[in-house]
Amino acid sequence: MQVDGSDTAGVSDWIQIPTKKRKAADLDLNVKNAKKNAVSTDKNQFQILSNDEELRPRPIFLTPPDNIDALKKWLLAKGAKPTFSLKLEKESLKLQLETTAEFRLIQRALKAENKTFYYFQLPQEKPFKVVIKGIHTSYSEEDVKIALEELGYTILRVHRGMKITRTPIEGNPSASTKSMEPIPIVFVDLPKGDESKKIHNLDRLLHQVIKVEAPKSSKWLPQCKRCMLYGHTRNFCNMPPRCVKCLGPHGTADCNKTEEGARCVLCGGDHPANYKGCAEAKKANISKSSKSPINPPPTEEHSYSVTPPSFPPLRTKGKSYAKAATSPIPTAAHPSSTIPENSDPLIQSTLPGTWDITCTSLPSAICSVPYDVPCYV
Repeated sequence: MQVDGSDTAGVSDWIQIPTKKRKAADLDLNVKNAKKNAVSTDKNQFQILSNDEELRPRPIFLTPPDNIDALKKWLLAKGAKPTFSLKLEKESLKLQLETTAEFRLIQRALKAENKTFYYFQLPQEKPFKVVIKGIHTSYSEEDVKIALEELGYTILRVHRGMKITRTPIEGNPSASTKSMEPIPIVFVDLPKGDESKKIHNLDRLLHQVIKVEAPKSSKWLPQCKRCMLYGHTRNFCNMPPRCVKCLGPHGTADCNKTEEGARCVLCGGDHPANYKGCAEAKKANISKSSKSPINPPPTEEHSYSVTPPSFPPLRTKGKSYAKAATSPIPTAAHPSSTIPENSDPLIQSTLPGTWDITCTSLPSAICSVPYDVPCYV
């Protein structure tokens, strides 16, 4: 087939228009990679914080000084930032710092000058705790620690569980003698981390079948064995020591007094300071599941009685059809009836003035009617 030459006459006269898109080869790869690997230094809410700035430290509780202005100058001189805050509590002064670095500086300075205060352990410094059940009491704490370290675990502390038995003293029910005996349970502290959590997979130790569990939390707040106050422990307390058995300003280990004549330093009662029935203990201890005190003392304004609702009596169960069919027919008599005087004369002449009809005598009564009508009953 022939193609007309006029159809291809202008093909060689076309003009190529360059595209505006850049080719990949024109980009500088070094600049591209530098932008990709660049890290923004701007602080924002999505920035990963360091370990020291991850959590805000818990407050430090000080004994209220005579001059607050002098305390503020001392805090600034020891490295605290001007953003710290002070708040007067019931019996202490609450110091809140912003960073963990400030917390460590002030805590060391307070200890160095032997000031009276107590604080709480930093969250990132708290150990990972487990309870191991099934370790015989003949094994010491050191035996358990060595056995766990041979398995590759880093152990900070091992503590054998003890069963405490208290025998009340005659004449003083709030005082008692205490005896302790070991139990087949050990408490183990490990550093925080994923490697420490693998201890929950352990089911054999020292050729014994064991069970590893998380420790159970107590409903009571911890009580400091140094100052006898609730809410902290003696490891983080620098308050003046107080005895659990008497009112003396000394530690319990330095007291020769028995619990028979104990006096409470919290309320002044005739019981030790660690007595759970103490009024101050009930005020200080708050249930972790609610905001009300544990076993609060009854008061008139909060006492109330609840009247149980009244319900109608339950319907008694009736007889079954079989019992009703086999039971004898009752012979309850109908009430006596007197024939009215203005009734039909025929009825008055036929029936007596007063008549009684029962269910059993009803057929005979009907048949005895003097009518010339056959009775089919």
